[in-house]
Amino acid sequence: IADRVAVMYAGQIIETASTAEVFRNPQHPYTQGLLASLPTRAQRGTDLMTLDGTVPPATAWPPACRFEPRCPRRWDVCRTIVPASILTAPEHQVRCHLYGPYADTAPAVKSTDRQEEKAV
Repeated sequence: IADRVAVMYAGQIIETASTAEVFRNPQHPYTQGLLASLPTRAQRGTDLMTLDGTVPPATAWPPACRFEPRCPRRWDVCRTIVPASILTAPEHQVRCHLYGPYADTAPAVKSTDRQEEKAV
């Protein structure tokens, strides 16, 4: 029904793109986690993926990246510098250091069971 989607976390827009693009190529770790938690027929009878932790109260948002305490891809810069909204593709913006000027300092992605399942 919607042509474009804005994903919010802790009162802040963290990703915007066309609906098709968000489902095809989610870029923010929160968006990736949300979509990975959707049930599928193949997962019937198994637990859905969840994100660790809880959304912080509005009176205690982290000083830099609001998703940092729960993010599986966080590193030092996420705790100290507010991420800018970066245009990663035409009309696709994401607020995450994985795509900004600090991207080259990001730690390598650790292999998980879910990533290995997708590769099969």
